[in-house]
Amino acid sequence: RSLADAVNSEIEISSSVNPESLVSEITNSLGLVHVNVSGSSISDKSMEMLAATCKSSLEELDVGFCAGVSDKGLGYLVSKVARQLSKLHVWGCAQITEDFLDGHDR
Repeated sequence: RSLADAVNSEIEISSSVNPESLVSEITNSLGLVHVNVSGSSISDKSMEMLAATCKSSLEELDVGFCAGVSDKGLGYLVSKVARQLSKLHVWGCAQITEDFLDGHDR
């Protein structure tokens, strides 16, 4: 199933996916509700692109074990999609600090 087929749906990305390809496909697939990119090499830049394309639909995001996502990138995404985002999974993200957690509603 392609990412484009996942509009208004759920998508899970394997760790072997190139983050630039992922962002490119996501920008062409508005309306994603659940995105699982755990274990991938997704970055803060990818978080910005995801926020821009899914800001009115994203309800759940899993960035577990994504070392390339920082407080800054995740904070940007949360600030853009916070209204409807109900679940954010950051298991295995030691780089996400109390600064992020204290700066956003839990």
